Amino acid sequence: MASAPLPRVSVLMGAHNAAGSIVRAVRSIQEQTLTDWEMVVCDDGSSDATPDLLAELAREDPRIRPFRSERNRGLAAALNLCLREARAELCARQDADDVSLPRRLETQVRAFEEDPGLVLVGSAVLYEDEEGRQWGVSSPVEFPGMADLIRGARFAHPSVMYRRSAVTAVGGYDEGVGRVEDYDLWFRLMPAGRWRNLREPLVRYSSSRTSHARRTFADRLNEARVRLRGYRRIGAPWYAYAYALKPLMVGLLPTSWLWRYHAAAKGRRMRAGRGRGG
Repeated sequence: MASAPLPRVSVLMGAHNAAGSIVRAVRSIQEQTLTDWEMVVCDDGSSDATPDLLAELAREDPRIRPFRSERNRGLAAALNLCLREARAELCARQDADDVSLPRRLETQVRAFEEDPGLVLVGSAVLYEDEEGRQWGVSSPVEFPGMADLIRGARFAHPSVMYRRSAVTAVGGYDEGVGRVEDYDLWFRLMPAGRWRNLREPLVRYSSSRTSHARRTFADRLNEARVRLRGYRRIGAPWYAYAYALKPLMVGLLPTSWLWRYHAAAKGRRMRAGRGRGG
């Protein structure tokens, strides 16, 4: 008996207590112009209606494949479970509170087809607050390199599509680095091939204007550790190590200063993006 053909894209989602947003997020994948996909969703120990909503969505659409972790283990662990279940070589990230615009999967798949050396493709994103109001748009560097990675993650994690074989070859997500699981992965993925950020916004990214102010000292310490380890891994020059102190120093700023700092940083990234392939 012939086996079912593999999907073109596996969409990976970790969800924890996302009953208020998960249907909207899943519908945004169902409305994609590219229809040859599967959605692998790990319910990460939710205590609300998330697992029931996922079960109903899966009954409606067999491309949706939910499974459940009995306890909340965090996003990195949920995504590793999704990676093990995924069947496609190209994997797209989708958060349970974000929306993928209709041409997202089609556009990113085309980028991989045009450049077989790519292992990671992100995009610009539209920032939205908790009420769904757009408050900004990113303008990322189109072809990030070592200098860009030293300064910051340079990809909006929910916007990326990557080659599953490349990610699994470097061990998937590190489940011990807290909220910077994506930044840690980019350091390990850098030698595997080329990267690209598409300048077209392809995701509506749920992000409060003040989300940076809610990061704990432990979050900032984790980022500093990931930076130090990552710099060693990619052979960064000696002066780059000063950037490892950045998250700790930023954490000492008052909240009002933090907002101005991040607004200014976004402006610098937008200007740099326009100057490097915009």
